[in-house]
Amino acid sequence: MSAPTEAQRHGWMAQWRAAGPVLEQIRLLELATADLGRIAAALEDAHLEGVRALDPERISGLVEQQRLLHRRSGS
Repeated sequence: MSAPTEAQRHGWMAQWRAAGPVLEQIRLLELATADLGRIAAALEDAHLEGVRALDPERISGLVEQQRLLHRRSGS
């Protein structure tokens, strides 16, 4: 694989400079419309699955009950 030419490097930088403001607008829109409750629930589920995979004895019944009640309440 050969190193990029100076013209290629300049072209890539121009593309990133043009894309930067558009990507920032997309990022701000995603932040404004994010469903934080759903994201938090998904992260909590992922965390619990990870803990279960490492050591099933570390999860108490109370934690599992809270998880089930949390899901049932629709939050």
